[in-house]
Amino acid sequence: TVVADPSQTMIAIARARYRHCHAVAISIDAATMRQRLTARGRESQADIETRIARLDFTAPLGYDAVIDNTGPLDDAAARFRAIIASSRNRDRPPIGAANAVC
Repeated sequence: TVVADPSQTMIAIARARYRHCHAVAISIDAATMRQRLTARGRESQADIETRIARLDFTAPLGYDAVIDNTGPLDDAAARFRAIIASSRNRDRPPIGAANAVC
């Protein structure tokens, strides 16, 4: 199992090359992201707002699964581990198939 944070272009290349490639998106809303970044205390409020302004918070499309990361981090991590466990040695759904939302 390999976990990576590739670009959309690299996802397409990996899917073409590896039959068992599963693309999983992690989604979060701006308010939750702002709250978490503020709680970490590593960035100024201005830096946080700049970072949030660069992101696209629309629902991700074209993934095999989408994890909603607005709840507890442990829940999102458990969902991610379950997706990895269930996808081992299983072909990904055909492109255009309905995305699984976890």
